[in-house]
Amino acid sequence: MTIYRCAVPPVQTQGEFGLAHRDKFDPTYTAIIAALVTERKRRGVTQALLADRMGTTQSIVSKYERRELLLDLLDYVRYCAAMGVDAGDFLKGFTGVTIQS
Repeated sequence: MTIYRCAVPPVQTQGEFGLAHRDKFDPTYTAIIAALVTERKRRGVTQALLADRMGTTQSIVSKYERRELLLDLLDYVRYCAAMGVDAGDFLKGFTGVTIQS
């Protein structure tokens, strides 16, 4: 299993665009999406096949992968399942994530 290392900076403000806009550009989110795409390609799964398995369209998968749409938790689980990857195990590969309260 590959270990992905990401540092998440503390959130200072929501900014004018709100949480979803900020999260699309978060370094950890970007790394997770990049790792999902890499794993999908490594397994030889096309966007169209993944979309079919997820019950969505290839266009939606493409938008997730280009970070035009924020991949929510349920679709993340569907994405992983469509590739044959355990969603929990996949996230365990990301270390260095800290949450400050």
